[in-house]
Amino acid sequence: THISSAVSAALRALPLFMKKQMNHDKTGRNAQRILLHAQHIADPIRYPKDASPASSLITISDDGPSTPSPSSFLKRFSPTAVQNFFSKRKRREDDFDSPQPKPAKRQYRTTDSETKLVAGMPEPIGFHQYLYDLDRFKIYIPLSLFTNANLRSLNRNAGSLSLRKINPLETRVKPPQVLDTDAFQKRHTKEEDLVFHLWLEAARNF
Repeated sequence: THISSAVSAALRALPLFMKKQMNHDKTGRNAQRILLHAQHIADPIRYPKDASPASSLITISDDGPSTPSPSSFLKRFSPTAVQNFFSKRKRREDDFDSPQPKPAKRQYRTTDSETKLVAGMPEPIGFHQYLYDLDRFKIYIPLSLFTNANLRSLNRNAGSLSLRKINPLETRVKPPQVLDTDAFQKRHTKEEDLVFHLWLEAARNF
């Protein structure tokens, strides 16, 4: 939340690298506030001063990639190729003597259970199925996987993460694949490298 609309407009007009740098600085100051608040709760006599509220980050818009127009796609084909395609398709349709049954009506997934995001709202924290699989197969889960940044990375990049096969719990069953926690920690924060405020953050999410 900013002071006024003029300040908000000025922040939106900043270059992207300046917004990222300001958000990086705000994140560091917020981490210090978390540490000061934890010290105040643990020992209010030694640390009588409590932390001020955390400052909000600057919203960074993320425009998606543009979709090529249909005309640019059709330019790849010559008029003769397009004509031959539709003529062959018509001949195949004429080969059927009886009318084809109508396809079933497509069922669309409802969005009632989805969380609506508004500008300035942080991305919600969610727990990917990979974490539940590690727990189900009794595999140790490093605490570093539960920081806010790593939880978001699991949900955002799940399709490209490294997996490893493990021995199945039952015989004659295909070996299941689970998240390779060692490979994940090499690309992200390791459990033994967690600083104090990240340890508190991961412990709250665990």
